[in-house]
Amino acid sequence: MASRRAIKAAETRIGILEATLARLDERPLASISASELADVAGVSPATFFNYFPSKDHILALFVQLWTIEMAWRVSRHPENDPLGAIELMLASTAERSDEHPGVLAEIVAYQTRHHFGRELTPPTDEDLRRMFPDCEDIEQVSRQAGLETLVPPLLKRAVELGHLRVDTPVDLVFAAVATIFFGAPVLVRQTESLTLEVAFTTQLRWLWDAHAGPTPR
Repeated sequence: MASRRAIKAAETRIGILEATLARLDERPLASISASELADVAGVSPATFFNYFPSKDHILALFVQLWTIEMAWRVSRHPENDPLGAIELMLASTAERSDEHPGVLAEIVAYQTRHHFGRELTPPTDEDLRRMFPDCEDIEQVSRQAGLETLVPPLLKRAVELGHLRVDTPVDLVFAAVATIFFGAPVLVRQTESLTLEVAFTTQLRWLWDAHAGPTPR
């Protein structure tokens, strides 16, 4: 059982993250001060900076949590439907974006400027339990999960099953999936005639069709 201190730390970290997500629904991160986020989360500025040296570190935590949740979902998806697992990942991302419309734009911007590496502290078991109370055993998922670790194995599995052609360039198809993930949110924010889920699904299906194997999926 987790210690009271570990539980309290997770409450504080996730509380600050949730306060940030709420504010991002209203305006961009650049216009939100750390002191404002600390106030909304009900902590002191000193406590805020103890957990997050910068506002970008909050986005880094969100990205880590998102990828772990996606890994958890993929682990429970049928192994004979790897392309469906990728579609599920992006559909879940669209759903999360509907909950907090501003967060994906911030993540795309963060990815272009981040310089974090091994100094990032992975989410704790208590962070995961608090953020995803309905995801049973999510703390058992690797903390190293990410698009680059999740998607290529699924593409290779699709080739093995004949869902994609044997000559499919997996590295290039992965690059296309990543481009869809990071590019569609920018496009959708500029038009009112397209939803993120439709943009994700349509472009993925076009990609699959371009490399379709001899057997139907």
